[in-house]
Amino acid sequence: EGWTEDHYLFVQAHEIAHLKMKHTPENRDEPMADWYAIHYLLKKGHKDAAKLGAKQFKYRNGITFKEYNRKMKDGK
Repeated sequence: EGWTEDHYLFVQAHEIAHLKMKHTPENRDEPMADWYAIHYLLKKGHKDAAKLGAKQFKYRNGITFKEYNRKMKDGK
C-alpha cells in the first residue's frame, strides 16, 4: 500500500539490474542491483525513482548509497 509509480520503477530497474549482471539465485548481489538500478534510473531520466532507491539504500543494504557508491568508484 502507498506505492507510487516511482516505487514500481525502482523495483523494475532493480530486477533489470539482476538480469544485466547475470545474477542467479545462487549469486544475487542485492546492494549491487540497487546501485545499478539507481544509476540506470538516473540515466533514463527517472530522478525521483532514483532518489527513492538512494533513500532506502541503507535500510535495504546496511550501508548508505553514498558510502557504497564511493566503494564502487574506488574499485573495492
